[in-house]
Amino acid sequence: MTQSNYPPNMPPGMPPSMPGGQMQYQPTGGTNGFAVASLICSIVGFCAVFIGGLLGILFGVLGISKANKTNGRGKGMAIAGIVIGIITLITSGLIVAGGYSAYFFGKKIATSFMTTPQQYIQDLSEDKIDEAQAMTTGLTREEIQAQSTDLKPLGAFQRVNVTKADSNQKTTNGTSKAEVELTGTAYFANGNKTFHMTMTYSPSGSKITKASFE
Repeated sequence: MTQSNYPPNMPPGMPPSMPGGQMQYQPTGGTNGFAVASLICSIVGFCAVFIGGLLGILFGVLGISKANKTNGRGKGMAIAGIVIGIITLITSGLIVAGGYSAYFFGKKIATSFMTTPQQYIQDLSEDKIDEAQAMTTGLTREEIQAQSTDLKPLGAFQRVNVTKADSNQKTTNGTSKAEVELTGTAYFANGNKTFHMTMTYSPSGSKITKASFE
């Protein structure tokens, strides 16, 4: 006769109890939230400069700490979050540095765009040939003197108005330069003159390469 392994009064189909009267089970753990947060923040960090990368690294460290207490659950994801977070920080730094340089280079160009033609024409009207020539490259002293002589009868210089500007970018020997062709009007006490100028802008400064009046 076959002896049943089920205890008395236990309905068939129920698993037998383990020794000691308690059922054993394998504990299961939830998702490693820090690891998930690390990966998400690091990826989103490409859109949120610095913040996402920093949070990704922080959560990654916390995720690894938690993984060490839960049989390594989510450790790989946390490490990936840290790595992507570091890449995000480096990328953010390059973007900020590039934007910073572009902003100040652009600001410098804009300032020269307004002040250089005005100062050059004012120096010509006041017969300051040396000062005017220092703002140019490729123009001879004789050409600058002739321009000054042409402007003197118009009296005291007042202002300039730039009406057109065409620009293009050039790179020579690894140095980037912006070349701008300007057209505008110079106003004096006794009349005005239309001027045409070509200027080059580089990190070292701006220079007038061509200038004419009509």
